[in-house]
Amino acid sequence: MDFFEQPTSRRSFLRLLFWTPIALVLTRFWPWGCAPSDSRSDGLQVLSASEARTLQAIANLSIPPGGPHPLGAKDFDIPRLSEKWLQIWPREIALFVKLLIGVVEWAPFLVIGKWSRMTRLSPELQDLYLDRFSNHRWYHLRNMIRLPKALCFNAFYGLPEVKNDMGYQLRCG
Repeated sequence: MDFFEQPTSRRSFLRLLFWTPIALVLTRFWPWGCAPSDSRSDGLQVLSASEARTLQAIANLSIPPGGPHPLGAKDFDIPRLSEKWLQIWPREIALFVKLLIGVVEWAPFLVIGKWSRMTRLSPELQDLYLDRFSNHRWYHLRNMIRLPKALCFNAFYGLPEVKNDMGYQLRCG
């Protein structure tokens, strides 16, 4: 059964209708910078500096260097590459992605019981955190990490250097 074919109860629809505008209004006041900024010194237009650090940490853990392909996420600036995707998407979706990145940054207490942000954890705890977050028993928590990871994968595997290293060739006709 497809997602759009699933029956939606009136109560869940009303709950979504109630909480979505509130979440969008609150994202403008989050401390990690969901509000639009006019001038940025780091060159990023959509992501704040802390969101960029979180996205880079997610990418570094999800795409490590080594194996038959020596390139990893540490070799590239993944947040800057992800900017093109966030600029193409509608503003509401970009805000939702930024909100999910913020949830991933501030949720170590929910997942591993540590009162810290993800980017301030040790590398071993970050790896444990991302593993438990991705394999959590609560379905909705597992889904919260999938979109930021997919954004990292799109940015990384869309690079020509990575495609050439993997031996990918586009063959026409």
